[in-house]
Order: sequence, then structure tokens, then C-alpha cells
Amino acid sequence: MPNTFITPTLISKPALATWWNSSVLVGLFNRAYTSDFGGGRGDTVTIKRQPTLTSSIFNRTNGVQVQDVVESSITVQVQDLYDVSVEITQEQMDFSLEDFSFAVAEPAGQALSRQAEALIAAEMAAQALPGAIDPLDPVQSLITARQALNASEVPLEGRFLAVGTDVAANLLGNDRFLKANENGSDQALRSANIGQILGMQVYESVVLPAKEAFVCHPDALTFVSIVPQVMRGTPDGASASYDGLGMRTVFTYDQNRKTDLVSFDSYYQVAPLRGDDGFKRLALP
Repeated sequence: MPNTFITPTLISKPALATWWNSSVLVGLFNRAYTSDFGGGRGDTVTIKRQPTLTSSIFNRTNGVQVQDVVESSITVQVQDLYDVSVEITQEQMDFSLEDFSFAVAEPAGQALSRQAEALIAAEMAAQALPGAIDPLDPVQSLITARQALNASEVPLEGRFLAVGTDVAANLLGNDRFLKANENGSDQALRSANIGQILGMQVYESVVLPAKEAFVCHPDALTFVSIVPQVMRGTPDGASASYDGLGMRTVFTYDQNRKTDLVSFDSYYQVAPLRGDDGFKRLALP
């Protein structure tokens, strides 16, 4: 008989792995604050921003120039529980579901991934109006955007370029971009990595507007994923987490209908850390 030993612990692993492997934007931004949350809707964490200080030439007559340490902060609150639930009939379990992971767990992970990616893309688009990308010389447009981040003193380390599908096609047809990648490794960490330019890895995302691109720093946004607690009355449930992502898997049985309800869920939230300073938005005409 197929699927004899299916448990929430067993199927949560491929679901979570599929979520991670299907993600592009989730893996590019800050996920360091997930552990600060206790869990559950309404849970709030205050994230402090690093103060800015200046240096000056010491003058013995006037003494040191004393500065105040002024810490700004942002508040991140978990709002919504995202759920993927499916009903499995007795007949499906007995006769037709040959691979539960393929038919249920992996599609659930893909659904959670699409939702998280869409939330991040929406937050990115909400932060700034787009500048222009010259379709004949997109690299020069990226240089201008990169300089804007430099002017805002955004760290160089970790910067990346996230692009929609039309921008990706434009770059892949541009000689300057192709030349910059002639000597690069073909072992991309993800299939979404289409190369590098100006010291930045370039990632294509299908959830971004096709004609838009974002020059980003990882700390521009934070993504928080919290595992819901397995309730005490749950007959069969398990939690799983990996690298800032977390989900719960629960089985419940309806005796009257002779069906299993299988639910995969997670709290997650996206919040800006640096606002407009963290990235620059560009668009093709």
C-alpha cells in the first residue's frame, strides 16, 4: 500500500526544502531577526538602527567635540498567518497518491514561496519611484544607481541586482554585460543568478515587474518567518525550520467524511530597514 508511513515530520522536510529552493528574493535579504520573535500574530520586535557619528581634528584649546549617541529604530510586527491546506480522501490515499511528497508537500512549499516572494516584491516597489534604464546602455544606468547608493553611504559588501524578466533579457543581450561575465564562474548558487556586474551578483525574479530592476543591499529589507506552535489538541503535527524559514505541518482526520486535512502554514512579515537608502529602483521605458 502506498504512503503507509506518512507523518507531518516526514513531509514537512520536502515542503520546507521546496520553499527554500523555489525562493529568490527571500534568500537575498536580511533574515537575522526571526529568532528575536517569540511567535504568533501581533508579536513585535523593535530593531535599532546604528547611530551615525563624525570625526573631527582634535583642538587642545577647545577640547573634544562631544556628540550624542542617537539611536533610531523601527518596529516589526507579525501580522498574518499564511496557510496551504488540502483535503486527501480515503480513496486518494489508498489508490492514487503514489508519491505524497511530489503531489502535496512540494506544491505546498512552492505556494508558500510564491506568497513570500510576492510580499517582498511589493515592499520593494513601494519604497521608491523608478529611475530610467537606457535599453541601449543599461550598464551605464546601473552605474548611476550604484553611485546613488554610494552617496547614501550604503555598504559595498553584499550588494546585488534583482531584475525582472525583460531587464534580464536586455542585459543578456548587452555586450558590456556579457563581457563582464566572460571570465566568471558558471557555477551559480541558484539558477536565478544570471551573472555579475559592477561587483554585484545579478538575480532574475519572475515576481518583480518585468521591466524593473533594483540595485539593493541585503539590509534594505528584512524577512521574518515564524513557526506557529503545534496546538495541544492537534492529533498529529510537526514544525520545521531552516536558515530563517519556518513552517508547521498538521494532519487532522474527519471521520464523518473519511478525509485527512493536511495544512502547511507559517507567519511571515516583510519590513524595510533602510528605506529608500537601501536600494535604487530602475525601469525600462
